[in-house]
Parts: sequence; C-alpha cells; structure tokens
Amino acid sequence: MHEFAIAEALLGQVLDLARRHDLASVTEVEVAAGAASLVVPEALAAAFAALGEGSLADRAELVIHEAPIQA
Repeated sequence: MHEFAIAEALLGQVLDLARRHDLASVTEVEVAAGAASLVVPEALAAAFAALGEGSLADRAELVIHEAPIQA
C-alpha cells in the first residue's frame, strides 16, 4: 500500500510548513492526485488521519482532487 508512504511524506511536509509559520494546528490539506498515480483516495485519507493523530494535523481534513490524465 504505497498510500501510507505518500501520506507519511505529505504529513512531514505539512508539519514542517506549520512549524515554520508558527501555526497552532492544521485543519485542512488539499492535494491533487492524478489518475495515473493509482492512489486510492480512501486509503490515502485513512493513512493521513492515522499518522496525524497527536500532531498539529490531528483531525485535519485531507481533501483530494482527482487530476485528469494529460498527454
């Protein structure tokens, strides 16, 4: 399940940005995932929520926009 690794990297970036901007918490994160990436949105959201527990992104909503395939 590569969604876990993606969520882990995404959360790391989100938390880094939150700390650099002295945020008390993160409430929403928006990402675009292309259809060719084979990301299962539900799996990515579940992994992000699980990894974010107890952090500045605890209970943050992950909004995933599906990007169309472009050639």
